[in-house]
Amino acid sequence: MENAWAGAVDSSASLISYVTNFRFVAGVTPYAFWEVSLGFSVLYLTVIYFLKSWMASRQKFEVRLFSLVHNFNMFAVSVICFVGLAYGTIQALYNAGWDIEVIFCDSRNTLSKNGPLQFWQYVFWLSKIYELLDTVILCLRKSDIIFLHVYHHWITNILCFWTLYFQNVSSWSATSLNALVHIPMYLYYWLSIAGFRDLWFKKYITQMQIVQFVLVISLHTTGFLWHYQWTGNCHAYDRWWVDAFGMAVIISYLVLFIAFYKKSYTGDGKGKAKGAATTAKNAVKGAVKDTVKND
Repeated sequence: MENAWAGAVDSSASLISYVTNFRFVAGVTPYAFWEVSLGFSVLYLTVIYFLKSWMASRQKFEVRLFSLVHNFNMFAVSVICFVGLAYGTIQALYNAGWDIEVIFCDSRNTLSKNGPLQFWQYVFWLSKIYELLDTVILCLRKSDIIFLHVYHHWITNILCFWTLYFQNVSSWSATSLNALVHIPMYLYYWLSIAGFRDLWFKKYITQMQIVQFVLVISLHTTGFLWHYQWTGNCHAYDRWWVDAFGMAVIISYLVLFIAFYKKSYTGDGKGKAKGAATTAKNAVKGAVKDTVKND
């Protein structure tokens, strides 16, 4: 018993040491190759295209149990990643004497290279690959798949690896906030599949996503200005186009999610959806009446 306990303690100590001293090295860290990120991105689009075509002439599959497990896994991973990222950010600030320079500029080139924050960003990227199963499940269920869903899953995988590969110091904000938003989102999916109906917080998840993108843009802009307008010594911004690509992607998310929100929850979009439902309901009633008359 004592040997087992000692082994568990040693394993825990080794894990903590690994996370504390973690260093992401492109081409060395497991799966840290461009070929992996791009390969999964191409595979994702290819599988979705052919799976949708294949399912067109088939009945939907019963994937409720698989969906329950998958969405719970994503909920759990989101919680773990958010806690890990929050801890990594706080530790980085503590080690820097609570100097926010370390999370916006990192002129000493420490935060962007190693440590817990880097480790949990790496884990977060790996979770983005697993998350691609979201769309596979929708295909098997023959659910509607909108452009926003496919685009968001596809490009996020690339973006997360991009920020790791080029050591973008401000990426902590995007990963942390995304992990936070995914906690209620996947909880909602899991509860819906489990049979809970009319969950009150669905609308607010999209609102959280929009606020998330606004915050990310603001925080990334702060880091960008820190280097180009104030100090000029933030090594993570030596390649301006790296952050520019990230900003372009986040802005595209913001535009698409605002459009989705308007269509789903406000004004004309909601009215059109309600009108279509009313038309369909009246058509059914009319068909029933005609059937009764004919009888």
